[in-house]
Amino acid sequence: ISISFCHKLQNLCLEEIDKEDLETIKELAEVMIDTAFCGLGKRASLHLLTELKYFKEEFESKCK
Repeated sequence: ISISFCHKLQNLCLEEIDKEDLETIKELAEVMIDTAFCGLGKRASLHLLTELKYFKEEFESKCK
């Protein structure tokens, strides 16, 4: 999961992403929260999920 997640985030930064990838990023972030053993792992993707929730249009504008 982590390699796929990192690649998708990198593609997001490079604006080489599509809307399906945004959904995958959201799903992987939720899996990290649900399956992490430590507090850091559970909290690491909360910022990204919050940004996707409140700034979805901005993320989608970067999609191909």
